[in-house]
Amino acid sequence: MKEFWPIGTVVKILEGEAAKFMIVGYFPQNEKGEQRDYVSVRYPMGAYNNNVYFFFNHEHIKEVIFEGYKSEEFKAFLQIMNRLVAQEEK
Repeated sequence: MKEFWPIGTVVKILEGEAAKFMIVGYFPQNEKGEQRDYVSVRYPMGAYNNNVYFFFNHEHIKEVIFEGYKSEEFKAFLQIMNRLVAQEEK
């Protein structure tokens, strides 16, 4: 089971320079139809351009700088996400 980071979490990823990214969603598909774990925007700029989103997987996170809000709603959502991921892995 993956421990997905909540929306608003700011991370550094393994690839690229020391840029920071804020998680804004889950399971995006790139133009090739490949699915990733997270969709993010550069931090602190945010969504300054409609097509400046970055996709990456959980294992690409090098460092968590700030953890987003984990509400009860997020915890319930996380259980649903993990069930869906487990079904896909079968």
